[in-house]
Amino acid sequence: MACKIVAAGPTAANQLPFQIERTILHLKREYPCHDRTVHVTKCGRICIGNRKINLSTVFAGQTIGIREVADKIWLVSFMDYDPGFFDEDVGRVEPATNPFVPEL
Repeated sequence: MACKIVAAGPTAANQLPFQIERTILHLKREYPCHDRTVHVTKCGRICIGNRKINLSTVFAGQTIGIREVADKIWLVSFMDYDPGFFDEDVGRVEPATNPFVPEL
């Protein structure tokens, strides 16, 4: 027997998928292989001490993992993907190589 969702009005029916998606996306993620787990601000920044590193507003409200891969060079990870690296001096995340580009 399938579940039936009864909406209170036309607005409630439209909001339901958004609420479910928002709940799934905002689960707290853990990154055990990384040095730190950081929350991205509403404006898309990573705040580490007094430093503010610009990432992207796409990740606003999400939890990401960061790991130091070289001296003052950090790898940024979101879920199973590594969107890029940041240098402590530059203050922004530079994109990593795209794993979906076909090799020639």
